Amino acid sequence: MPKKVWTSRRPSPSPIQARPSAWSNGRDLGLPFALSFTVETDGRLPSGQDLDSALSEVEAATGGYVRYYGINCAHPEHFGEQLPSRWLNRIGMVRSNASRRSHAELDEATELDDGDPQEFALR
Repeated sequence: MPKKVWTSRRPSPSPIQARPSAWSNGRDLGLPFALSFTVETDGRLPSGQDLDSALSEVEAATGGYVRYYGINCAHPEHFGEQLPSRWLNRIGMVRSNASRRSHAELDEATELDDGDPQEFALR
């Protein structure tokens, strides 16, 4: 049976400033911790922070306690070039969208935009 992983997924001004208790609670309970980031179409967090500095900030603040990082709710095109290769071995989960639309566009859509599933599968 896989070990439980304490997770937190929440857009915030700064990953550490907004949720300092999330990783420390996991650590205090002896649980591994995973942190997932939502990025916009420009590859930045909703706060405008770039992915590299967000990952660096969390690593420094937690002393590297995070087991792995995730990226969710974005088309691979939105973050692929924004993610420095030095972080690739720390990404343990990607939950991506086939749609290239922004979160705001998807929120306002009256019909599902499933993007191009065939093209998406090739990424």
